Amino acid sequence: AAVNRREGMATISVAPPDPVASYPAWLIGLADPVAKPLGKVSAHMVWRKGRLYRQEAARTRLERTLRPLDLVLVQSDGRLSGHLIPGLFAHVAVYLGTERDLARLGVFDDPALARHRAAIAAGNTIIEAENPRVHLSPLDDMADADRLAVLRLPLSTAERARAARKLLAQ
Repeated sequence: AAVNRREGMATISVAPPDPVASYPAWLIGLADPVAKPLGKVSAHMVWRKGRLYRQEAARTRLERTLRPLDLVLVQSDGRLSGHLIPGLFAHVAVYLGTERDLARLGVFDDPALARHRAAIAAGNTIIEAENPRVHLSPLDDMADADRLAVLRLPLSTAERARAARKLLAQ
């Protein structure tokens, strides 16, 4: 275990055991060929909207809480993937911020963001990976969930700006 101290916060890094090593080889041999197709299918199997969907009070609170580069953890029991992926939160996305937020960081006019400016100005403030690609999404898509948790990393303004540029340069 390694301990990292930064700005009064301590984080502990522990290398987890290899999860694959805990399963018998025959089980891995059975599961491996179907894992990728099952993942693709389960991501699109939805039987109900999330409990936060179109809840104006929840959206307002989320808008007031979020800051650029916050992590948004998502839980939804209305999706098959929410039952197949271990743990409470099955999805994580990054809140980029609004056009105004990114301008305050000094990155909205950055050439690295050129191809994304229109999408961000149109309200696509979330960057997330969903099979098969990474894309920008509106906050309303994120609110189609049962629970959300916001994690804020202790980053300086310069670090947030650098991270936003890096994310959007991909």
